[in-house]
Amino acid sequence: MNKIWQIWQIVDPRMIIIAVVGSFATCALVFHLLLLSVPDYSWFKGEAIGYSAVGDMSPLPTLR
Repeated sequence: MNKIWQIWQIVDPRMIIIAVVGSFATCALVFHLLLLSVPDYSWFKGEAIGYSAVGDMSPLPTLR
């Protein structure tokens, strides 16, 4: 039991939580910047994709 208490005195849980949140935020920032740098996935440049499928749709048949 004494060893576990010594480990918790070295490793502060608040420090671990801050480190995990900081690393997740850094990963999210890098991921978004990476997507913005690729022309196919950038939502700031290029034309809007996904609207061409709307013209190919047909209305649903009536139930009566």
